[in-house]
Amino acid sequence: MTYCSKLFVVYGPALAGIIVTAVTSGKAGLSIFFARLKPNFRQAVWWVVLPVAGTLITALACTIAGISPYSLFTIVINNLPLWGLHLVLATLIIGFGEEMGWRGYLWPELLKTRKVRLAIPIMFVVWGLWHFPLLFNGYKFVIPFLILELSATVILAWIWQRVNGNIFVLAIAHGSIDFSEFFFEKQVLGSGQHWDYILTMWGVLSLLYAAVAIVIVLVPATKKDLFGDKGSK
Repeated sequence: MTYCSKLFVVYGPALAGIIVTAVTSGKAGLSIFFARLKPNFRQAVWWVVLPVAGTLITALACTIAGISPYSLFTIVINNLPLWGLHLVLATLIIGFGEEMGWRGYLWPELLKTRKVRLAIPIMFVVWGLWHFPLLFNGYKFVIPFLILELSATVILAWIWQRVNGNIFVLAIAHGSIDFSEFFFEKQVLGSGQHWDYILTMWGVLSLLYAAVAIVIVLVPATKKDLFGDKGSK
């Protein structure tokens, strides 16, 4: 399956975060690091809202690209176990594998010496370099990918502030972006649609997430959450 093939790659950031924390901060640092992984039931609303939001955004991208809402609804209802499996695997493998490194270690380290508005571009560049091989897939893929990654950097930074750095929620958030895309791509490709449709859907999806990021940056309430520079000096 798609996720299993990624297992040893996507856990690179997590292992790096653990190793560097152990070397620089010892047992005390590791205790703080792993404490961020624990689920906080007061934040349980995020566990539901994020996967639903990810599914709706991807479904909207599919609709704009040409698939009827009824067809999408039917796909989800007829494949609920598969939908759930995608969510679990994306969260456990991609979500935790990357977020333990990015938002679990790197992000709070950046905020020790930088404000959020300066930390975001650094995170975007580092995250982009991690996905460097994907940048050879042609401009129709690369441009939407970079837009989506920059948007996700803003969105995940905002969520990090809202949940006080809880990586359990961040892993679900990251997985919620990925799993719904993989789920619908599998169903669309399986129904015989041309790959060009997937690229169109991918492009629309990147713009939808860009719209979410722009709202976060511009709306006073969410802008205050994002640029409150919690934890920075």
